[in-house]
Amino acid sequence: MFIDSHCHLDFPDFAGKTDQILARMRDNAVDGALCISVTLDEFPAVLQLAQVYPNLWASAGVHPDYPDCVEPGQACYIPLTHKASAADDLFGGVALAEGQMGLNTCLDMLGPVLEDAAILKIGQNIKYDAKIFARNGITVAPIDDTM
Repeated sequence: MFIDSHCHLDFPDFAGKTDQILARMRDNAVDGALCISVTLDEFPAVLQLAQVYPNLWASAGVHPDYPDCVEPGQACYIPLTHKASAADDLFGGVALAEGQMGLNTCLDMLGPVLEDAAILKIGQNIKYDAKIFARNGITVAPIDDTM
């Protein structure tokens, strides 16, 4: 038995294809899926899928890659090292894509917060992120990993 633990069957690309997708899942021994909304406004569509299909489950989420997550106290995605020449390959060119913050500028801004022992950093698989920061000279602590 396999469960897809992260999918977005509510995305427009999949509209009207749920039955086909579920059939392909069954053909590949995937018995169910957790459908995750990327904004709270989109959660009703995800919940509807879970109510119609017994092997789909719904999760409300706010995706940090979306631009509406930029208020104080909200998560946000900070694009770093994405390359300008690569629409389908974020690491394929030399020049940074428009709007990129320099890596050192970002690390200088985030470092004091990430290393502050008075602030618990909680994240899914945050141990991986802590390793990436460590490669750049930042010790992320304390952490609590939700995985």
